[in-house]
Amino acid sequence: MPSVVAINGFALGGGLEMALAAAFRVMSSEAQVGVPEVKLGLFPGFGGTVRLSRVANVELAIDWVASGRPASAEAALQGGVVDEIAPPAGLRDAALALLRRAVAGEVDWRACQAAQCAPVKLDTAERDAIFDAAIAKVEAASPKHQPAAVEAVKMMARAAALDRAGALAAESLAFASVAKTQAADALVQSFLSDQVLKKLFRQHASQALAVKQAVVMVPASWRRHRLHERAARRIRAAEGHRASRLELGLAERRSTSPSW
Repeated sequence: MPSVVAINGFALGGGLEMALAAAFRVMSSEAQVGVPEVKLGLFPGFGGTVRLSRVANVELAIDWVASGRPASAEAALQGGVVDEIAPPAGLRDAALALLRRAVAGEVDWRACQAAQCAPVKLDTAERDAIFDAAIAKVEAASPKHQPAAVEAVKMMARAAALDRAGALAAESLAFASVAKTQAADALVQSFLSDQVLKKLFRQHASQALAVKQAVVMVPASWRRHRLHERAARRIRAAEGHRASRLELGLAERRSTSPSW
């Protein structure tokens, strides 16, 4: 059965992983997608590493998984992650139109689904070269106490030669191992604490009273300092004025004195 997912807003982590399971994806021009789990000491564990490699390509999948950076609609379209972009107001209509085309047989949705079930379409030599270079690059860029990115790419290298079922099993095992690390525990706890604080701040903001008046309290020492500065400027100005008058007077006397 053909399926089309409409992506609006933010589809990060599990949201994108679920969308990748469909045959086609239509994305709002203002939306963002990505797999940011590495920032929590993890990597996608809901099929994201498997489907992203097969829907798009392994180079894009490695970059998105290892970096955790979100991507714009244009970047997702160019990378093959989504099939169409539509304005937010026309997103639903565009998704339904693509679904009708798939039902009518105008687009081959079966080929899209079959590609997700098969191994990555690369020969062994090319696949090994890509992953060897990627592993070396990610290892050099990753802190030693945060193994998620390196382990993800190594697992993706093994899973690339497997069908979907085998690749998903490899992803699950590797994810379970990384989820037990100290880095993942600390980063997840930090994220959860941050979310609690944000919720608390929003509650305080909603209950806060409107500001009607504001007063600036100035310490006495600062006021004395400003008064001293003002007095010093006046003294310097007066001294400069007297010096100018003296120079003017001397100049007048020289001009009126008889020359011998």
